[in-house]
Amino acid sequence: MAQFSFVFDYFVFGNYFESSSSSTSLTDLAIANILYVSRVVAAWWLIKQIWNAVKNYWLAVFIGAQITFVADYFIFGNMFSM
Repeated sequence: MAQFSFVFDYFVFGNYFESSSSSTSLTDLAIANILYVSRVVAAWWLIKQIWNAVKNYWLAVFIGAQITFVADYFIFGNMFSM
């Protein structure tokens, strides 16, 4: 599922940064994908920690998603030469 999310975010952030996706090199794409998947693993660990603290799964997911969005911004920003 991380790969589907990566593809979706690739197009969302590509549009946000007004980049043509054809200008992205395969190396940049591979590095961003590795960073993104690592971010997904870290996000679920973070969400579990928040869940343990607040005892509410949905709140933990919401908070974790908002925090990790910042990481996504920099992952894709670097790929699209922010």
